Amino acid sequence: MVDFQDIQKMEDPETIQSFLFGGNATFTLKSLKSGNHYTYKMKTPKNKKYHYKRYLYVMTGTDNEYHYKYIGSVYKNKFFSNIPGFDIAKKGFEWFFCNILSKHVPETVEMYHSMKCAKCGRKLTTPESVKMGFGPVCIGKI
Repeated sequence: MVDFQDIQKMEDPETIQSFLFGGNATFTLKSLKSGNHYTYKMKTPKNKKYHYKRYLYVMTGTDNEYHYKYIGSVYKNKFFSNIPGFDIAKKGFEWFFCNILSKHVPETVEMYHSMKCAKCGRKLTTPESVKMGFGPVCIGKI
């Protein structure tokens, strides 16, 4: 279960977009209509040949480090999935992602990041880093 005291809400669409494409982003989307939430990881493939692609995983168990399942990929600003199941998690991400690309944060959803740098995965410790979702070294590489 996600402890919302240990994560940071993100509200700026440009910051969210940078965070999502950081290469190692862990985040939660929470519906204000239903109260449901899903935690995702969006990562760059280990094969450097596909550095422009991002793989999307959704948390499926109680271990927030290891209980994730692959549900699709993002390529050329589009979400693709032919993985069966996870329909709500996939549709929710796709809808949110399309809104963020249009520089709009919907009023019916909140996004939180996990207090870890979206590029290297290290814990964020300064207010500026927490707000941006990147550490001071990694923000310079974006």
